[in-house]
Amino acid sequence: MSFALLYRSLSHTRWYWSVSQNFTQKSERQFIWESATDLAADYPKLKSRYPTLFAKKRAEAFWIYDLAHDDATRLSLAAESSADVPADDAMQAETDTDKTNAVNSPTADNTLVLQTSTPKQQESDPKTAEHFVLIVDGQNHASYYYSRTLKKFVVSVKEHASVWDRRDSAIDVGKELAIKDSFWLGHAEYNRTTLRLVRVEDGEQIWPRLTGDGLPMPEPELIDQFRQKISAHLDDDGPAASTMSLTKAAHHEVETIDFEKFNLRKILGDVDYLIDALRLKATAEHQLKVFDQSILQDYLHVIELTEPDQIDAQRLVASLRSNRCARRQIKDLKIILTALAKSFDVQQFLNILLSEPSLGSQYYFRDQATAAKIKEMIH
Repeated sequence: MSFALLYRSLSHTRWYWSVSQNFTQKSERQFIWESATDLAADYPKLKSRYPTLFAKKRAEAFWIYDLAHDDATRLSLAAESSADVPADDAMQAETDTDKTNAVNSPTADNTLVLQTSTPKQQESDPKTAEHFVLIVDGQNHASYYYSRTLKKFVVSVKEHASVWDRRDSAIDVGKELAIKDSFWLGHAEYNRTTLRLVRVEDGEQIWPRLTGDGLPMPEPELIDQFRQKISAHLDDDGPAASTMSLTKAAHHEVETIDFEKFNLRKILGDVDYLIDALRLKATAEHQLKVFDQSILQDYLHVIELTEPDQIDAQRLVASLRSNRCARRQIKDLKIILTALAKSFDVQQFLNILLSEPSLGSQYYFRDQATAAKIKEMIH
């Protein structure tokens, strides 16, 4: 016999306790107990060991799932009170108790309202559930809600807008959407920079917290400003001696750095190169689509619709191979650029670097011994 710990969200999405000690929708990674009794005995231990993971979940939404018979029993710490309930019936049972109403549009004070449970449930459940939606502003400053199912923004949450009960999952979707240039090119009516995650219960913006927390490519002017400031900072002339001060000097034990290996000019040059490379992401995505939907389809249809004795097979195979190799080169570049775009926030990097006061400003001595020696050398 095999049993798994199952959690059903308000949207009836199934999440399984996994072998990596978290909740996952991937059934192949679920943790398996040999008996329902063992699972029920381990449940309070899991809650104690992982309080943060379980605190965000409704106690009544946990089930013991029988993999062999595709049956689910609502988990109860009192074994004698539990009863076998088929999975479909169990779903209906939860529906009867967890009343979820549609999310209203923002009110005048820009808040959202969501009723997640009946008053009786609220009295018995001290933990209030949280729900999140992705919002963007249109050209008329009206708010639109993202629907992951429809892959577009809708006017009302009632129009299949996506509502998440896991903050991290919603933020991941928001970051992925923020860097998807092909999506925004097709939706010029939305202000891409206003994409944000909002908590439904009180309308608070959860992500991004600061300017640059998202991942859109920055404006060219910002990149030019970055290059000019770095160039000035690395100018061989350096700051004038008259701007130096002893007021903040201190004594330090200095550890050496291998500047042959860790060269500032090379690092900044590499960052500049990566920023330029990221601009090719949308181009690579478009080229890959052309290969898949047009060029390679032409070859396949020629093979399908032409008699074999009418084809110069050697030339056709050589040409097809050449195009497949070209597609592979573009696909590999797209994979790297996509991973880089998801992990490297260019806007945030440039904002932090350009706000660094030590770049191009007055220099203050840090080390007293060094300052004393240098002062003797300055006339």
